[in-house]
Amino acid sequence: MNFCKLARGVRLFHQHSISMQHLIEGHRLLVEYVQEFEKLYYQRKESRLHALLHIGPEIARIGPPVYYTQWCMERTIGILGQEIRQPSNPFQNLSERGLQRACINALESIIPDLVKLKIQPRVSEDLGDGFILLGRRDSDARSMHPMYIPALHTYFESVGIPVPPNWTPRLKRWARIQLPNKQIVRTAWKEKARSGSVRTSRNIMVCIKQSFNVLSLTSLKWFENINRARTANFGEVQFFFRANTGNNQMKGLALVSVYGQPDPDLLRDSSQALWVSRYHGMIPFTNHQTVVSLFAKKWV
Repeated sequence: MNFCKLARGVRLFHQHSISMQHLIEGHRLLVEYVQEFEKLYYQRKESRLHALLHIGPEIARIGPPVYYTQWCMERTIGILGQEIRQPSNPFQNLSERGLQRACINALESIIPDLVKLKIQPRVSEDLGDGFILLGRRDSDARSMHPMYIPALHTYFESVGIPVPPNWTPRLKRWARIQLPNKQIVRTAWKEKARSGSVRTSRNIMVCIKQSFNVLSLTSLKWFENINRARTANFGEVQFFFRANTGNNQMKGLALVSVYGQPDPDLLRDSSQALWVSRYHGMIPFTNHQTVVSLFAKKWV
């Protein structure tokens, strides 16, 4: 419980935008963490440490630490170190590489058109607004599994598109999508077929907009907005696909199995640092299985 206060406080302080409520909460958690840590491990001796207590007041004075911490500089040093190609004179080579990178950054800042756009992979499809579907994908349209059909029916009804009760959609599944913040979201469709360790980036945060079946896909790093979006939850992406939502308009969608609500006792005892939910997985259609619209107004 003591460590959870540290985790929660640091997580709050690493947001790009910190509200006054989060600032007060984060400072309180870090003060409690330090006091409990000293009591548990240092017995409040004169040599005890006073770390972390300055972070909250400094944020109020100069802003979020994500903009001025040393990690960006350390990362830059690591990148430049990998570019050294003259072991006989490494420091001169490092100086030249740093100067070259600074010149390129300055030119790209002055003339944005100089920035070369990254070439999209051959198996990809641009959905607009920064969303790009990435392979793998089905070679041909396939009939949707009966387990998933009610979710799609409910989604179309929620957006005002009537569909026949016996309608069986055919679609091409996509395995990945690139979000506007350049993160890659994967799917259970392909990840569960892999042997050995797999990525967990198929788990996302979803924010319910109107009803349980109309949601916005967001980045998992947007976790701290969970306090502001009370209808937010987490889910596992089964697969991505495109569907005609009327007027011959193709829209990017995702089928998501939504996790249950977090355990209230663990959430309270961990100072909201530990979110433990029941996994529903591949089950027949319930309120926990839904179609997700690939749209969000705010990104981290």
